Amino acid sequence: MKPLMSSLTSRMLIGILLLQFILFPVLFGGLLYIVKKGYETQFIDHVRSDAYILASTISSSPDYSIIEDAFLSGRITYAEVIDSSNNQIYSSAGQSVKNVFKEDFYFGGHNDNQYNLIILITDDNGKETAKLRVSYDESSTRDQIDEAFQRGLLFALIYILVSVLFTVMLGRRLTKPIEHLRDLSREIAHGQFHQEITVTTKIGELSSLARTLEFMRTELMAQTKTMKHQALHDALTGLPNRSLLHERIDQALFYPVNAKNKLALVLIDLDQFKEINDSFGHLTGDNVLMEVSGRLRSIVRQQDIVTRLGGDEFAVLLPTADEEAAVRISRKMFNALLEPMVIDKYSLRIGASLGIVIYPEHGDSFESLLGNADVAMYAAKHSGGGIKVFNRELSQDAFKNLTIASDLREAIEQNQFFTVFQPKQDIKTGQVNSAEALVRWNHPEKGLISPADFIPIAEKTGIISGITKRVVEDVIHKLGVWREKGFNFSVSINLSALDLENKELSEYIVELLDKNNLPPEYIELEITESAIITDPLKALESLDKLHKTGIKIALDDFGTGYSSLVQLRRLPISIIKIDRSFVFSMTKSDSDRAIVRATISMAHDLGLKVVAEGPEDKETIDALKLLECDMAQGYYISRPLEEDKFIEWMENNHKILSDVKLEKTGWLYTK
Repeated sequence: MKPLMSSLTSRMLIGILLLQFILFPVLFGGLLYIVKKGYETQFIDHVRSDAYILASTISSSPDYSIIEDAFLSGRITYAEVIDSSNNQIYSSAGQSVKNVFKEDFYFGGHNDNQYNLIILITDDNGKETAKLRVSYDESSTRDQIDEAFQRGLLFALIYILVSVLFTVMLGRRLTKPIEHLRDLSREIAHGQFHQEITVTTKIGELSSLARTLEFMRTELMAQTKTMKHQALHDALTGLPNRSLLHERIDQALFYPVNAKNKLALVLIDLDQFKEINDSFGHLTGDNVLMEVSGRLRSIVRQQDIVTRLGGDEFAVLLPTADEEAAVRISRKMFNALLEPMVIDKYSLRIGASLGIVIYPEHGDSFESLLGNADVAMYAAKHSGGGIKVFNRELSQDAFKNLTIASDLREAIEQNQFFTVFQPKQDIKTGQVNSAEALVRWNHPEKGLISPADFIPIAEKTGIISGITKRVVEDVIHKLGVWREKGFNFSVSINLSALDLENKELSEYIVELLDKNNLPPEYIELEITESAIITDPLKALESLDKLHKTGIKIALDDFGTGYSSLVQLRRLPISIIKIDRSFVFSMTKSDSDRAIVRATISMAHDLGLKVVAEGPEDKETIDALKLLECDMAQGYYISRPLEEDKFIEWMENNHKILSDVKLEKTGWLYTK
């Protein structure tokens, strides 16, 4: 025993063996703990990134197909969308509602083999709109960790055998590679993937371990790069997204390129994209977005950045560009988007509205620049499309519109709207047998608000449906009362594009007519060409449904829209109303007179009645009579009147009087 202990090799061997029995569990456990944490960190980073991508996609476009795809592919095991009141909006197919959903903050948190996440879904303003609950299966990662444990144990056994056999020769050379690999593994566990894992050793097992760790490092680095790219780029077009745009603008503001420190941001919103998407399908819509992104990238300069913010909204960052350069580049982009696109054998035209802001004049941060660009873009869209550079007046208009929008719902609840009536007169007989109902808003603080100020906002926000409902209720009730007093005539009510999407509208109107003991012919519904163009198929379906109830349909503002004659022939309309812009100047303009004549002739050939809007003198009435127009509605006959004055007018006026003189009127009497 003594000679054995006197041997340095034996002492080293015994000492190392004792050391292995004491320290090996710690070393082995620490190494496997690092590897385990690496897999767990990789899993958590991956699922959180994937969950945020799902939530971001739902926030920009309320389409849950991406969740269905993730569920069917096995990426997730459960998904549920709830609103702020914990009411379920969506649940993945085949899943029962989870009454108790506990979020996990670390791997294996609840020992249920599931990793649960709750992600807030916000709108463009950062306001919470809903929550996404999603679960991921931890089994695969657990298997990887178990496999790592097994492989680690195998290498450990080899290491012990080699250390015993070659303690003296390789002891020193053996510890250094292990320590090096341990340090590199810790760096990997902390997300530091950029240092290549190499060891200088002739021991195959250590080289194999190094290669395995290097393979793991490269795989983790590739996955991290992919996830980072996905987090900062649009999946469809490959363009940078809002997050990357935010980052680039912050960098540009913090590290100015030149002394002037100028940059421009252009916000682009496509026109008619929804119609293309609805009419030709989402695949065609996606191809349109790809074509748009290609055209934008082909126009901008090398240093410019084209991004897709979501839906049909793009943004272009123009570093070192002043207002003149920004307008010039924007005009090129605008013209390029006007060119026809051949998509899936269809020749499509799609315009755009562009809003421009300049730093520092229009904002000093990402939020202020993007917000003001949005104001300018909507001003351009409101004016019919084109390019607008932001100014403070636009901001004031946006604030005014926002105030009106916030007051509209309260106005409906408090019944602040009232109805006025403008008579329509038969040109041939002079008899009055119908009128048009026009809505007015009496604000308790601001007084009378012009329809031109609140109707477009009501249509944009969807509140117009509530206003239409109140007008329908008011008109039908009044018609019932008037009929009992001996007045028998019809009243027309204006419908918007959103009203045509209301499938219950016809049943509701018929129900009100029955309740007030009125036949359907007492009501006419007026629609504009623009309302039909928004969704022709849905509009035709709604109009057919209304027409079958016996209600007459009138096409309002004819001549100012874009409906084709083929589409006009398919619509179940009985009346065409010629827009006032043609009637007003028909006695002075040969072209307007020709348009009115052609419209009347075409309508009569189609078996339709014609109403001329806006005559203000006897000369115009006489001209309409010569052209055999059926009816007229304008100031020469009567301005819009409140109920009492309208009834009084109906009692006293049955013919057009040649000596009627127009009185000066305010906006209350404009349509």
